[in-house]
Amino acid sequence: MEWHVVNVVWGERHTKLWLDVAVPALLADGNLPALAHGGHVTYRLYTRAQELAVIRSHPTYRLLQSCFEVHEFVNDRLDYSGDKYKVMNLCHCHALLEAAREDAALVFSCPDAVWSDGSLAYAARSIEKGHRAVMTAGVRVDMRCALESLLPETEGGVLRASPEQLAGLASRSPHPLTAAMTVGSPEVCAMATHLYWPHPAGGFLVRAMHTHPLAVWPSVKNRLPGATVDSGFVSAVCPESATWDFVDDSNNVLGVELSPSDEGVMKTWVFPPRRAVELGLWGLTDGDFSQTDLPPQAVVMAAFLRQHPDPFARVALERALCVHLIQGDSGWGRLTATSLGVARQVVAWASERAPLPRVPKVA
Repeated sequence: MEWHVVNVVWGERHTKLWLDVAVPALLADGNLPALAHGGHVTYRLYTRAQELAVIRSHPTYRLLQSCFEVHEFVNDRLDYSGDKYKVMNLCHCHALLEAAREDAALVFSCPDAVWSDGSLAYAARSIEKGHRAVMTAGVRVDMRCALESLLPETEGGVLRASPEQLAGLASRSPHPLTAAMTVGSPEVCAMATHLYWPHPAGGFLVRAMHTHPLAVWPSVKNRLPGATVDSGFVSAVCPESATWDFVDDSNNVLGVELSPSDEGVMKTWVFPPRRAVELGLWGLTDGDFSQTDLPPQAVVMAAFLRQHPDPFARVALERALCVHLIQGDSGWGRLTATSLGVARQVVAWASERAPLPRVPKVA
């Protein structure tokens, strides 16, 4: 099996995160080495010339090169100061074309993401069983707290982060946006793409309308989707939804995204519930928000989906990821059923099969 591992990296912060924690986590035995055990791995790095000099001098990168075949793609003609998603999509499309030459499966890893040890081993097993895409909900955590926890665990350039370790980190140190997408939170994100339900014993359940494709083996070759990898990308290159594997247990796969918790994010996206819902609805309705018992985070998500229809998101919301702190903990069945009911109401509103809730005007 041919595997192409794709990273798009630029900017000082993301380059440092990629070298300090993202690559070390990928070098854990259950990740890149597990792919190489059952096939051939090519690591494909997309970056700018100014970052490449720093990257080449770093011991982590030299370790990566000593273990795997690494191809560098440098393109300084792209507008890195503009739409970052457009840049990433162009690089991902190039990676798709290169993979099509060898009928290779792709692994998409972000420079600020840390994957639990064993994540890629699970992805390889899933692809071998006939799946074409392995997807999971990413969890955003506070970057400073994450680095304080993870950097001391790195030994010899390798970070062996267990699922339980990352689950604990996500529970203790969620990013403010993650906290504001959690049902019951006193503050609400006005752009809710994920919904989180805390588990009584610790950990949480997450449903996401945007899921990250950890591994993709395209069944449609040479198709260049215009959507980002966490939206319509998979639908374009793997249109058969029966071949999609949504990870439902953090013991198999868990990825955390490290983002700084700056005040600008809070002022832009996080508000008291009533204000967040009003902003999220963008004037679609007005009136009495108390008419619905749906969590305000879900109301915001429904409004976004109605304004930006996404068939993939409606499929993704049917699936849940259980993030465990304790092995063998119970109570997930009830939480799964409760969250599924909410998710289906979101989809119903987004499909205009039910009216959006009415919310009050806020001065």
